[in-house]
Amino acid sequence: MPELDIPLFSVADAAEVAGTSVNTLRSHMHHGLIGLRKMDEAAPAGGTRLLTLRRVIQIAIMYELIRAHRQAPARAAQLAANFTDFASGSPTPDNGGKLREPGRTFGQPDFTWLVFHGDEGVGRIVRIQRTTTATELAVKFDGNGLVPGAWLPLDPIVKRVELFGEERGNNARRERRD
Repeated sequence: MPELDIPLFSVADAAEVAGTSVNTLRSHMHHGLIGLRKMDEAAPAGGTRLLTLRRVIQIAIMYELIRAHRQAPARAAQLAANFTDFASGSPTPDNGGKLREPGRTFGQPDFTWLVFHGDEGVGRIVRIQRTTTATELAVKFDGNGLVPGAWLPLDPIVKRVELFGEERGNNARRERRD
């Protein structure tokens, strides 16, 4: 498994893998929508800021939510951070009694989805198993009845970012050798 908290990605790398422009990403970072942490290195004078895999995963999820689910950037960033920065799940015997680690999927054969409803809450990170029903994912009940929900499969996004990072790392190693 790739290390989540080593700063390796430039802002341009993050924008590329997330499918947005560098200027848009820089603007969202400047306005504090993406919660940079100590591990995300500030740019030295005249240098390049480096982001961790955890932060690039958050950015990729954020822009997927903006594009596919028309979420406002602040809301999308909050929903994405729920996956990258907080543990979740139910400790059960089949997962060794552990919660899902922040920034990690539940792992095969299960799938990891973000389920959210309207503009409320931070959504839920859900383990999808063969027995999971559509009702468990798509709706929730409140005092007035059913509230429709939306969901985003996270496994393909995480895999895309990890593969991008592996490719970048391999290219950097080749350049150092040449």
